[in-house]
Amino acid sequence: MRNHNIQILLLGIMFIFTAISCGGSSTSSVVTQDTSNSISQTADTTKTGTATELKESESSQATKSKESKSNLAITPSKSTTSIPAKPENPGIVSQTEARETQAEKIDFSSSHSANPCISLPPGGKERCEESFKQNPNLRPENDPNYGKADPNARLATDEVDYSNVYVDTYDRDNLPKIASYNFSELDKYSRMSKIRSAVGHDFSYNTPEYDATRSNCKSMKHYFVPMGVPKENAAYQTAQHTFEWMSIKFFAPVDGRIVGVYYTETEYGTEANFTIASSEYPGYFFMFFHVALDPDLKQNSVVKAGQLIGTLGSEEAWGEIVVSIKIGPKDHRLVSFLDVATDEVVMEYKARGFKTVSDVIVTKEQRDANPLKCDNSEAGWFHGTSAAGTENTVFTTWVFESKDNWFFFDE
Repeated sequence: MRNHNIQILLLGIMFIFTAISCGGSSTSSVVTQDTSNSISQTADTTKTGTATELKESESSQATKSKESKSNLAITPSKSTTSIPAKPENPGIVSQTEARETQAEKIDFSSSHSANPCISLPPGGKERCEESFKQNPNLRPENDPNYGKADPNARLATDEVDYSNVYVDTYDRDNLPKIASYNFSELDKYSRMSKIRSAVGHDFSYNTPEYDATRSNCKSMKHYFVPMGVPKENAAYQTAQHTFEWMSIKFFAPVDGRIVGVYYTETEYGTEANFTIASSEYPGYFFMFFHVALDPDLKQNSVVKAGQLIGTLGSEEAWGEIVVSIKIGPKDHRLVSFLDVATDEVVMEYKARGFKTVSDVIVTKEQRDANPLKCDNSEAGWFHGTSAAGTENTVFTTWVFESKDNWFFFDE
């Protein structure tokens, strides 16, 4: 009997031990399953978040790789495991919220300089302003690559037809000082031509000063002659260059976008004529000629003030700059680069002997009193030059040597 009781007791202990062992194994299995579901759901949530970010990013970029686009097809897991929502970080603002906050700060009525859409016709103006709200950044963001803007960056002004962008008001005596960087290397030049000079050819088309009869022609641009060029006209053709002219650099004077690019092939390679449209002051345009444009830059590329944009495109060319202020259709004003340059830029010229803007301008009254005829070619070459087929040595000597046409640096 005693042995029988002991056997029953042992069987009971074994039963209890087996039950405990089975229960522990079952619990372990449940925990493992829940953990597996949690990891799966977390991974799917992460993928979904990535897809959302890619989709938002895609709206602000021109192209996407196929791999990035495939990520957009990721769908959330069908697991029914419940995972507590992660509390939001109050210090983090989504890209969408940031854009909306910036858009709310835009007041199109406060300043024309902040609204390049103001001159567009009904319908176009509203579409332009809506684009502005979607991307309110007027200027390119800072770039770690030597301050160089992304040439493919998108501005709010992308939706603007630059041929229809005009200034809201024009006051010749109170022009904004917007050129914060010199357009070229001033120490590489010995002189600059004056506005309305006889240098080059007529450049006054679509301005109130244009004379269709070609009896009162005006060069409304600045030419810059490289250092080492003799002052005597007769010596110019045979003089050797003292340095490589094509090493002369050109820079963006303002933040903006390159438009109106026109390429020409010469014996020295490809050169371009183009315009930089100011993004901060819509309606102000800076025109460049005979420049070997940086290969990374093209039509609609974004540039920043001070950014290197190219070098002189030919050993036969001079530096040139034109500033155009668009008033309306086929109506613009051409002014001196120094009319719109900041004090810091003007100081570079003052260091070379410049005193006031009048030093580099022939006034309209002065030129009208002493008009210059030009031919009927598209360029409008001045009479008395070989380009016009009527070369007059007295005239060409006066054009090249006289202070009537030039401001000589360091004199």
